[in-house]
Amino acid sequence: MPHLIAYSARNISFGAAWRNLVMEPPRQELKKLIKLGIKKGELASGLDVDLSLTLLLGPIIYWHVFLRRTSEAPRDLAEGVADAFWRPFGLKKVLSKGSLRPRPELRTDTLASGHDSATGAVHGS
Repeated sequence: MPHLIAYSARNISFGAAWRNLVMEPPRQELKKLIKLGIKKGELASGLDVDLSLTLLLGPIIYWHVFLRRTSEAPRDLAEGVADAFWRPFGLKKVLSKGSLRPRPELRTDTLASGHDSATGAVHGS
């Protein structure tokens, strides 16, 4: 895939065709899932769908482009990315498939102040 990305950057017509045939169908499916999550109240109503796609796909594409040949694939890469996305943007507390622990509740006092009153931790400093 790195060679195709590099080639698509140099060859505009190939890049457009490659993105439309290879990248766009999965993006559209993921976009539908994000919109469905918003509609069902599982994701925040004001969520930026395009930014969400970037946040979800970026780490996986980064691994494929830069790390695939030099490191073993993390077995839980996709789940880890989904979990990292869900924590700040998900509204319902759910267990992911195979997860043994519940996800932490979204704490508005922590997000606003940077201080977690439950643990005493200070975030964002």
